[in-house]
Amino acid sequence: MNNFIVLSKGLVTIFLCSFLIFSCDPNADSITITTDCPAFQANIGDPCTTPAGDRGTLDSNCNCITTITYDCPTLQANIGDPCTNPAGNIGTIDSSCNCATTTTTYDCPNLQANFGDPCTTPAGARGAIDTNCNCITTTTTYDCPTLQANFGDSCTDPAGNIGTIDTNCNCVTNTTTFDCPTLQANIGDPCVTISGNVGTLDANCNCDTNPVYDCPNLQANFGDPCTTPSGNQGVLDLLCNCVSSSNFDCPSFLANIGDPCTTPAGVRGFLDANCNCVP
Repeated sequence: MNNFIVLSKGLVTIFLCSFLIFSCDPNADSITITTDCPAFQANIGDPCTTPAGDRGTLDSNCNCITTITYDCPTLQANIGDPCTNPAGNIGTIDSSCNCATTTTTYDCPNLQANFGDPCTTPAGARGAIDTNCNCITTTTTYDCPTLQANFGDSCTDPAGNIGTIDTNCNCVTNTTTFDCPTLQANIGDPCVTISGNVGTLDANCNCDTNPVYDCPNLQANFGDPCTTPSGNQGVLDLLCNCVSSSNFDCPSFLANIGDPCTTPAGVRGFLDANCNCVP
C-alpha cells in the first residue's frame, strides 16, 4: 500500500514539473490577439479613458472621445442604424427613435425583386424581371438604329437647335413644315408599315407599300394637293401639272375643255364644251 502511495506522488510530481517547464518555455506557441486599436488593446467603440481621466469611447481613428452626439441619445444610436426590437426582429432606427422592422413585399419573393426590376441572366446579359419572375433580356428595335432613336423622338442638331427625328433619321428643327405633320414626313418619303413592310407616304399620309400613281414621276395622283411654281397651293390636273383648282374649265374633272379623259366605260376621249367626256 505504501509503495502505491509513493508511486502516485512520484507521478504527480513528474506531471507538475513537466507542466511548469512547458509553461516557462520561451519557445512555446503564443496566442496573438488582434484589435482595431493596438495601442489601447481595444476595438472601435470600446470604452476608454482620456489622459485627463474622462471616460469616453474609441472612434474610428482610435482616438478616445468623450462627447458623442446621437440622434437617439437614449438608445445611443442614430436614425438608420440597425436594431433589434423586443420581439427579436431585425430593423432600423426610424425618425421617432423606434426600432422599425422592414417588411418588404416583392412580386417575386424568391428573387427579392419586383416586375420590371433590372436583373442579369445566367449568361450574364442585362435584362428585366418579367411577370413570370424570369430575367429576360430587353431587345429594343429602333427606327434609326445608329441613333438609337425612333421617328419623332426629340434630338439636337449640330447647331444646338432642338428638333425631332424625321423618317430619314435626320434631326430637323421644329420650324420644318411637313406634308404629314403627325409623321413629321413628306409625301413620297420612305416609310415602314406596322407589319414591317417598306413603302412610301402617299398624298393621304398613309404608308403605301405598292403604290400606283397617276403621275409616277411625282408619286402622286390626279387631284392631289401640290404647290404651283409660284408657291401657291393647287392640285394636280390630268396632265400632272400643278394648277390652281379655280382655273379649271371643268372643276369636277380637275381639267379643261379639250383635255384627255376616260369615259365610265373605260374609253379614252376628250372633254367637250359641256365638260362631258366624249370618245
